[in-house]
Amino acid sequence: MDDTISDMVFSSSKNNTFVDQTILYLMQRLEREGRAHHLSQRVDHRHNVHAPAKLGIADRDPNNLPVDFKPLYHAWITDISSSGVGMLLEHDLPHNVIMWLNLGSMIPEEHRPEQQQLLPIRIAYCMKLLPHTYRVGGAFVKDISSIPDKAWQHVIR
Repeated sequence: MDDTISDMVFSSSKNNTFVDQTILYLMQRLEREGRAHHLSQRVDHRHNVHAPAKLGIADRDPNNLPVDFKPLYHAWITDISSSGVGMLLEHDLPHNVIMWLNLGSMIPEEHRPEQQQLLPIRIAYCMKLLPHTYRVGGAFVKDISSIPDKAWQHVIR
């Protein structure tokens, strides 16, 4: 993929949303860089990565774009695929809550307007590994209009 990431049109439609475009950009970039990957049980490539990220909450503007991102947790991305992301956190998270993941550290600065680095995820699982260490899996939510308003409220304690 050339510089088409910079030409992205943000849309809340089900066709080619900014979430889809950002995920496609990341998958193609990781393929080009030759990151180790394997076929997962989800039948898509899971790329092993080591990158910091922030997990938080955001409101949406009338065009369903994220606004007013508030980071709540530091995360360490361990793998990513076109359907979701695996990460390590120091906090337990409830299943099925929808949060926003800031992947700015994985996208070069020239290709990362604010909305393109924030992707919504649904927490698919959270498993305690050690004291203060949790393995969290998040599935990308590609249809942003389907996210209920304030879907994250029970995360704030």
